[in-house]
Amino acid sequence: MKIVFLYTEIADYFLSACLELSKDAEVHIVKWEVAKEAPFKFDFPKELNIYERGDYNNASLMKLMNEINPDIVFCSGWIDKGYLSIIKNFKNKIPTVLTMDNIYVGNLRQRIAILFARISILKNFSQVWVPGELQRHFALKLGFDKNRIKSGFYTANTPIFEKKYLINRKARMDNVPKRFLFVGRYVKEKGILALWNTYKLYKEGGGTWDLWCVGTGALWDERLNIEGLKHFGFVQPRGIPKIIEKCGVYVLPSYFEPWGVSVHEMSAAGLPLILSNKIGSRSQFLSEGQNGFSFDAGNLSALKKIFHKIEKLDSCEMARMSQKSHELAMVITPK
Repeated sequence: MKIVFLYTEIADYFLSACLELSKDAEVHIVKWEVAKEAPFKFDFPKELNIYERGDYNNASLMKLMNEINPDIVFCSGWIDKGYLSIIKNFKNKIPTVLTMDNIYVGNLRQRIAILFARISILKNFSQVWVPGELQRHFALKLGFDKNRIKSGFYTANTPIFEKKYLINRKARMDNVPKRFLFVGRYVKEKGILALWNTYKLYKEGGGTWDLWCVGTGALWDERLNIEGLKHFGFVQPRGIPKIIEKCGVYVLPSYFEPWGVSVHEMSAAGLPLILSNKIGSRSQFLSEGQNGFSFDAGNLSALKKIFHKIEKLDSCEMARMSQKSHELAMVITPK
């Protein structure tokens, strides 16, 4: 089977799933240029056929598609009009699948976009593939019949993080690293400013755990520098597991997070979770009280209380949380 992904910005976890897929199919990926804000460096597996979107105009891309002669084509959202023209050409000939992680927020702009999409775009797709329930709800709003909606679109590169869990499991039963970990862009919607301010209050209240932050972005120059808080800047995916092994709990305080693959990654590595209520993957990977805790986004007082609560847990309780995180993570894998 020949499979084509017309993609926007790829990630390591997407490639890990495509590599697994290539064991049973011929996989072709057309991708956008890497974003400057997250300058990932990829080692593309030889099993995958990779094409740079910038090397093709709409006509030459259509020529490439005809040469590949795919059995199924996936399209990442509807922002690339060239991709949409290709989907239109393959409509009713092969399965044409929309992939998206958008969620419904109900504002005027989105309602207008939905009406436009129903008329001019979505009729060309046979199915839609989404990460979870919030995206499924949006797909229904777009007019897709429930039988045409498939879930499980995103997966972490679980083998890498599971390995870290298995290696560290025994040591963590006796000595949990007393560090909170954040991984993400330094932008307002990630709740990074609230995280730093909460951590400052936590330390002033006698908190003993450190906070390690991995990432960069528009708020880099506004980063807080106090005792216990460490900034790593941007780290390539292959470097994240080494940082994870020195941390005890993952925290993601986002104000807006349609899914959040990092939550899946940290769960697979066995980290208990502290998540805001605005994270799409929370319902999949967080079982309240069993492998972590949630709070209302922006509520510094609630987050500070969770920090202190985590600090008081003993090694056995942390080990049980770690195991539960890992179990929940392994429900969705590249395989």
